[in-house]
Amino acid sequence: MAPSKELRFDNQVAVVTGAGAGLGRQYALCLASRGCKVVVNDLGGTFNGVGNSTSSKVADQVVEEIRKAGGEAVANYDNVLDGEKIVQTAVDMWGRVDILINNAGILRDVSLRNMKDADWDAIIGVHLQSNYAAAKVALVGFGETLAKEGAKYNITCNILAPGAASRLTQTVWTEEVNSIFGSALYKKLTIPDDETHVDFMGRLTLKTNGLTPQHILNNWSKVTDVTDAEHPDGPPEMMKLLQNANSMPDNKPVSNDGLQLKGKVALVTGAGAGLGRAYAMELAKYGCKVMVCDVKNAATVAEEIKKAGGEAKSTDISAERGDEVVKAVVDAWGRIDIAVNNAGILRDKSMSKMSFEEWTQVMNCHLRSTFKVTKAAFPYMTKQKFGRIVNVTSTSGIYGNFGQANYAAAKAGIIGFTKAIGREGQKYNIKTNVLAPSAGTSMTKTIWPEDLVSAMDPSFVSPVVALLCSAACPINGTIIEAAGGWFATTRWQRTRGVDFDFEGGYPSVEDVAAVFDKIVKFDEEADWPETPAEGSFYTHQNVVKYLEAKAKL
Repeated sequence: MAPSKELRFDNQVAVVTGAGAGLGRQYALCLASRGCKVVVNDLGGTFNGVGNSTSSKVADQVVEEIRKAGGEAVANYDNVLDGEKIVQTAVDMWGRVDILINNAGILRDVSLRNMKDADWDAIIGVHLQSNYAAAKVALVGFGETLAKEGAKYNITCNILAPGAASRLTQTVWTEEVNSIFGSALYKKLTIPDDETHVDFMGRLTLKTNGLTPQHILNNWSKVTDVTDAEHPDGPPEMMKLLQNANSMPDNKPVSNDGLQLKGKVALVTGAGAGLGRAYAMELAKYGCKVMVCDVKNAATVAEEIKKAGGEAKSTDISAERGDEVVKAVVDAWGRIDIAVNNAGILRDKSMSKMSFEEWTQVMNCHLRSTFKVTKAAFPYMTKQKFGRIVNVTSTSGIYGNFGQANYAAAKAGIIGFTKAIGREGQKYNIKTNVLAPSAGTSMTKTIWPEDLVSAMDPSFVSPVVALLCSAACPINGTIIEAAGGWFATTRWQRTRGVDFDFEGGYPSVEDVAAVFDKIVKFDEEADWPETPAEGSFYTHQNVVKYLEAKAKL
């Protein structure tokens, strides 16, 4: 039902970053036209941030547009890495902040093999700490966590994935497409809350005793079965999963020779304890040569493997120095076939109490180390036409979790990174997947009851890691959740949404509000896009409609 009156933001204060052009400019103009006082933040400069010097020109132009139209606005030229200065501009001018739109962005689009540390750090810094796939998906985990933390204070947080002409799209879209998708089409963003909709595509439960990778592979169709998919808003109940697993029939002996893990060289980071140790032990059991990487207890785990008849070495080099870690592997065995990026730490604090150091420590240990190790290993895997990479995320990255904004953002970023690298490595027989495990470890001990920590042994998860590292790995670029003998494929779902008629002009905020129930409704028309082409399907349909209508004129 259409709203009875115009949506207004009188006397509210908004901060819009990257507002000097494109989408950011349209967001600022739209809010200002409806009574909002706006801080227009922009450095000016190029799409990739190279050679930028602070320029007031673009921000000042937008401020002038707003003032000429009778609105209130002030410019800010600070880098988004100095976010507190941007917010302080609003507080100094109007004494408050009601709306924050984190829009600033740059592109450094290069393949993993050609990506430099500076490219990675620039993208993560501008998009997240304020490449690209990791930073943008990280905002999902970050946003979901902030939504949980802010709910009791009437603070809502949502994530927008727009497609419109801007300084960034000029590098990847044709001139005609950029002209069609003028950013004014997307300025109508002031709409009610939305939720990320997650599917468990399939569910497999097996008894934990005697469980091997081959048992999981033999039942893989159940992991990917979309029948009766669930739509949870959080991780499953752990103890119930374990009870279900223990009620299953015994696992019959099977051969695991088809995995072809024997002789493969594997690196496992964060392998000094917990899940990482379990992964290292599992891979060694099937004949892998394992480099146990951890700043603590790495040598102890390597000795355990040797005593069990396996082959292992250890390094206490931090995974954040991924190039050095991979060099240690290659120096030891002359190659690297498998990388399990498991290293991680916790620095749990609510967002309002979290220091920048606590944010950065978690981001570097989880997300940046995953990039560094993968980038260093990738050339070897490419040359030998074989590689298996398992990146470890978390249910906090998928669903968000109160008090873990840093951890959730890093773990969600790993999902985006995995999906991008899965595409880059596919033609070289490099398969990259991402695992969200749940088990009793020193990390979960801080938030789980003692009986659950004791019951959820990490070895219940490790067989699926061995499968994903094997020649028989059946997937690429996919999210797997695992806990207590339960395994599921997880995907995000998208509503069908609403198409506005191009010939009718740009939709107003009221137009969007009138159909918002349809925009957020997950019904039989919802889909699950897996590729960039599927993701932009409806957008491209609208381009075709526009061109057809234009041709008739």
